[in-house]
Amino acid sequence: MTLPSENANPDETIEMLETSDRRLGIMCSHCARFRYLKLTNYALEDTLSSLTRSLKCSRCGSEEVEAVAVERDDKTGYWPAERS
Repeated sequence: MTLPSENANPDETIEMLETSDRRLGIMCSHCARFRYLKLTNYALEDTLSSLTRSLKCSRCGSEEVEAVAVERDDKTGYWPAERS
């Protein structure tokens, strides 16, 4: 799974994700759930850091989540699978 590294920019906007062919994901550190979120549900100027502060896990209700920019796998071209 190609997820953010230490070089990830928490100030990236939804618009930046759209223009770079990446998707928005949410990772829960409490239950390890990973899901994709629709970019169209958020304003173009929303940042990953602002979404991290405002989202919570729909499975366990934890606020310990991180909004992440997700890229396709370099080898296969597929998007990483969601985890429940």
